[in-house]
Amino acid sequence: MHDQNALFIYRRYVSNSTLFEELVEVAYTIPESRYPLGGNAPVMALRFFKEGFKVLLGASVTDKLRKELHPDINGM
Repeated sequence: MHDQNALFIYRRYVSNSTLFEELVEVAYTIPESRYPLGGNAPVMALRFFKEGFKVLLGASVTDKLRKELHPDINGM
């Protein structure tokens, strides 16, 4: 069951890249918006960290992903 107050954006193909980028920028400004961190590895790393584990993430960590992770999660 979906939270009725949450915003859900479904992936759709948008041929106009300028429009797509504008939509993404607007979506980021909505406080309730959510977006994936990436694959399973960053999601699991964040969960383990929240549970109190020391985490070394063996995955490519982009600058954008690094901003989303806790500073104590080390990426390779």
